[in-house]
Amino acid sequence: MTATVWVATAGRAQARAVLHGVLARVLGVPADEVVLDREPCVGCGGPHGRPVLGGGRDDVHFSLSSGGGLVLVAVADVRVGVDVEAVPEAARARAVAGVLHPRERARLARVPEADHPAALARAWVRTEAYLKGLGTGLQRDPAADDLDDPAGAPRGWTIHDVPVGPDARAAVALRDPGARPPAITRWSPEGTGEPVVRGVRPGPGPTDDGVADGGGDEAGGPVGRGRRSVDG
Repeated sequence: MTATVWVATAGRAQARAVLHGVLARVLGVPADEVVLDREPCVGCGGPHGRPVLGGGRDDVHFSLSSGGGLVLVAVADVRVGVDVEAVPEAARARAVAGVLHPRERARLARVPEADHPAALARAWVRTEAYLKGLGTGLQRDPAADDLDDPAGAPRGWTIHDVPVGPDARAAVALRDPGARPPAITRWSPEGTGEPVVRGVRPGPGPTDDGVADGGGDEAGGPVGRGRRSVDG
């Protein structure tokens, strides 16, 4: 399995441009030749489900997320979901905790108060990355799965934390039960890749895969204050 998470310092307004730039590099084509399509919605069957590459291409999967002043694009040769969120204020973190799995809520209740917002953000991004990888987004109850417990991880999936700095938390979900952590690469406007984590090489070239936006790109998580996300 090959997987890379591209990290850009950018806002939501630039997310689509970053996505097209990353996919152009991965596919070895100009950005304006990157064609996206949608899977049928898992809820109603309408043409507004998970974004995929056009032309019926299924060897490259991707996911897109923006938050905390960052844009993340995950690219893999298996189904993938990615999510990034700013660490919320304490009051927001307490309010959001109730949507998680009961075991996750119990663990969060034991976290020192000063560490609770970051711990909540970590639990949430792991949940939303998985839901985006499934293609359901928040149509699936976030409380249905304990994504913080390796023993209880959904069958066939691996969830990895993505280091993005102290003010945000991020995670990637991969449809591969033995998936190793992905390469993490910084994206620049020029499209050059520089390692974000020391010792990790820049991301894959034109033969590698990727794809974004799980579960419909309106699936903004509660950590993001109900935002209408461009995520996928």
